[in-house]
Amino acid sequence: MADANSTEFNPDSSHQVVGLITEWKAADGKVETRSEDSDLGGTMRLGAQACPIVPNTLAASIYGAQVNERHRHRYEVNNNYVEQLKAAGLVISARTPTEDLCEMIELPQNVHPGLWLASFTRNLPLIHVADTRYLLPM
Repeated sequence: MADANSTEFNPDSSHQVVGLITEWKAADGKVETRSEDSDLGGTMRLGAQACPIVPNTLAASIYGAQVNERHRHRYEVNNNYVEQLKAAGLVISARTPTEDLCEMIELPQNVHPGLWLASFTRNLPLIHVADTRYLLPM
């Protein structure tokens, strides 16, 4: 996909595959919104969240049936591109149960034996490469 990018790096991209979360539900149940012009302080999707993992994926072999990790980010995979990404061969191995957001993406093991991306971590998204002893920040 030519010109695919994140709105964080290229807001004028014709294919904004990753973008700013513009609406979410706060802990008190109130729906909050923001734009690129909003004060982004205190607007991240925070805290641990239980997320089911697709069986028979690399993520499932590492985490099991569910992951419960901390989230600390403002950007998400644009759900309008998920079917295209899957058709191109990416495996969406975990999605949030309430918002239906991508949490883990991996390459099929016949393409790469151990590469997956996770949108949760201690502070940064992770790239996981083959040997489960190594978790590298993106």
